[in-house]
Amino acid sequence: MNRTLLFAFVCLFGLMCSSHLMAQNQAPVISNLAVVNNATQNQLVVTFDVSDAENDLLELQLSISDDFGQTYLVTSGTISGDQGFPMFQGNGKSIVWNYPSSVTSLQGYKVRIVADDRQPVDLAALLQQVDSNRMRQNLTFVQGIRHYSANPSQLEAVKDSLERLFLVNDWQADRQAFTFSNYNAHNILGRKPGLYEESKTYVLDGHFDGVNDSPGADDNGSAVVALMEAAIVLKDQHFGRSLRLIGFDFEESGLVGSQEYVANGIETWETIEGVINLEMIGYFDNAPNSHSLPTGFNLLFPDAYNAVANDNFRGNFIANVANTASNDLKDQFDSCANALVPNLRVISLAVSGTGTAVPDLRRSDHARFWDAGIPALMITDGANFRNPYYHSPADTLDLLDFGFMRQVTQAALATLVKLADIRHADVVSTWVEPLSTVGNAKLSAKSVKVFPNPSQSELFLGFPRVTTQIQTVVLFSLSGKLLWQQTLSPGRNNYQLDLSEMPSGAYEIVISDGESRENHTLIIQR
Repeated sequence: MNRTLLFAFVCLFGLMCSSHLMAQNQAPVISNLAVVNNATQNQLVVTFDVSDAENDLLELQLSISDDFGQTYLVTSGTISGDQGFPMFQGNGKSIVWNYPSSVTSLQGYKVRIVADDRQPVDLAALLQQVDSNRMRQNLTFVQGIRHYSANPSQLEAVKDSLERLFLVNDWQADRQAFTFSNYNAHNILGRKPGLYEESKTYVLDGHFDGVNDSPGADDNGSAVVALMEAAIVLKDQHFGRSLRLIGFDFEESGLVGSQEYVANGIETWETIEGVINLEMIGYFDNAPNSHSLPTGFNLLFPDAYNAVANDNFRGNFIANVANTASNDLKDQFDSCANALVPNLRVISLAVSGTGTAVPDLRRSDHARFWDAGIPALMITDGANFRNPYYHSPADTLDLLDFGFMRQVTQAALATLVKLADIRHADVVSTWVEPLSTVGNAKLSAKSVKVFPNPSQSELFLGFPRVTTQIQTVVLFSLSGKLLWQQTLSPGRNNYQLDLSEMPSGAYEIVISDGESRENHTLIIQR
C-alpha cells in the first residue's frame, strides 16, 4: 500500500484525530548504527540493528545529508539493501549508498536511519503533556515591555530564550536577521526536518514583540509560551513532513517580520503547506456581552455572528479565521479541536480573497502568507473586541485564563501534528566522517567535561576514560552554522583546544565518536 493510500485509510478510521485511546504500542528501536566508506568503490555501507516489541512490520529508510544534518535531501546515487516496507526486525541490517564519482569528499555528510512501524500515535496522551503551570511560569518571564526602543533588553531576552529553548529541545534553531528603523531585528526559527516529504513544511507562529507601554501578556506573550510548549511537547516526536516554529519580530510595526520571512526566509527547496498563526490566545470571559464584533460582521459572516449572538456575546470561544484559499486548513483545525479538545468552543469563518475588505481580519502575521498565496489561519481571542486591556499597561498574566490557553494550544498542536503526518518511529543519525568502529567507549549524556566554561582562549576536554575511537569536535553558532571543526586521535583522556581566534559569544560544541554524540553550550568571554 503506498503512503497516500495508507494515510487515507488511517484518516477514514479516525486514527489521526480521534479521542479513542489506542492500546500502547512501543516504537521500534535502532541500535549499533555504524558507517563504513569504501571510497575506492564510491560505496557507503550503513549497518544497524532494529527491534520492535510487538514484532510489527517496519518501514526502514536511509537518508543522506550533505550540510551537517540541516537537511536530508541528497538524492544522487542509488540506495539498496534492507530498506522499504515491509521489513522485519533483526540484527545486522545493511543499507548501501552507491554515491556518484562527483562526490569527492564526505566531510560534513551525515546519514539517518528511520524505522517506522506505521502504528498510530496516541494524540490524546501527547496533548495531555501541554502544561498550563509551565505556561504560566514561562509567561511570568516573557511578560514585560518588549519594544525595540522602549525596552530592548526584554525583547532581546525573550528572543534569546526562545532560541535557546529550541536548541535544548533538539530543534534546529536559526535567526533570520533584518534591519528595520535602524534596529537589528530577528525572526527566531525552530525546525524539525520531515522524514519522508522534507520539502513540505507546516508552520506554527506568533510574534514576540509588543507595544511600547504594555507588558503584552496576552498580546502576544500568550502565543510565545504556546510556541515554547510546542517545542517541549513535540521534542521527541517525528513527522513525515517538516515543522517550523517561528517567533516573528516587529509585528506591531506593520507585520514586518513575517513580510521578511515570506519574502526572504523560505528556502528555495521548501514549500510552506500551511500556517497556524497564534494572535492573543489567553483572554476568556464567560459574562454576557463580553465580546463585541466589527461593524458589518453580521452581513459578511452570518453563521459566525449568530453563533456569538445566540450565546449572548460571551467571550468564551477561540476564533479560527481563514481566507477562502485556506478553507481546508480551517476545517482541519475545527475537526481536530472537536475530536481532541471537545471543551474548547471554536467559531470559524473565512474571508474572501486576502481579506482586504475586512481590515480587522488582517491585523496579524497570517496576512503576509495570504498575500503570498499560502494557506494560513489566525487563531485569536479577538484582541480589542474582547480584551479591554489590549495595548495597555494592564495586559498582565493575572487577567488571563491558562486553562483556556492550554486548550487553544492543544488544538493548534493537534492540527499541526496531523498535517505534518506524525510518525510512530525511531530515528538515529551519525556522521559519515571521521570513520569509527564500534568500541566499548561510548559517549553518554554530558560525560565529557568541558572547562573552563566560560573560556577565554584555551578549552580543555576531559573524557571519562581513555578514548578508543576517533573523536570529532565541532563548534556551531547558536543558529546552527558550522564555525570550526577538529579531529582528535584516540589514546588519550584529555585534550587542549585553541579557541583564541573565535570571537566572544555563545556557541554549541558537539563532541562525536561517529556513533554517539553530546552537546554543550560554550561561552567564550574576554
